[in-house]
Amino acid sequence: MTYGERFGWINCSSLMRGTPNMKRPYEEGMLDKPPIAEKTTIEAEVVCVLYSRLYARGLELLRIMTRAVTAGEVHEFIVTDEADAAPGSKVDRVAYLGFFKMCDSGILAVGDVVEVKGRPIGRIVGFDATHAPNHWNVVICAEELVDGRDLGLSVRDSATIRQE
Repeated sequence: MTYGERFGWINCSSLMRGTPNMKRPYEEGMLDKPPIAEKTTIEAEVVCVLYSRLYARGLELLRIMTRAVTAGEVHEFIVTDEADAAPGSKVDRVAYLGFFKMCDSGILAVGDVVEVKGRPIGRIVGFDATHAPNHWNVVICAEELVDGRDLGLSVRDSATIRQE
């Protein structure tokens, strides 16, 4: 019995694959950006500051452009300086910012701007499910490969994720 089966989790991907004629808009290239006209800004809070860089991480960004989050969830924010990072791509160069608690429910989307302590960090370029269902890796493209400690992040620092 798998971990997921023990707790009654359903593998939604296998359910979708089994649905005849079900199209996956992002995977099939029907959409090149999230079709969001307007959305709320999400406030978040640093709950754990990370320090580390890897240069051959091999993160496989999912071919999705949005993730729904609920208030209280905790997700890992990771920076890359790979300018071509996008949904469906592999990311090797990463720096770990930290774990962030979502203070609001809402939608995280590719292209959203992430700010910490009022400073722009970069834009969301994708999501990795390595640790799901525990948490998502939210991958942010930034000009520099800087981790949370080097950015001077502290526990309880505020963050904002907003549409631009």
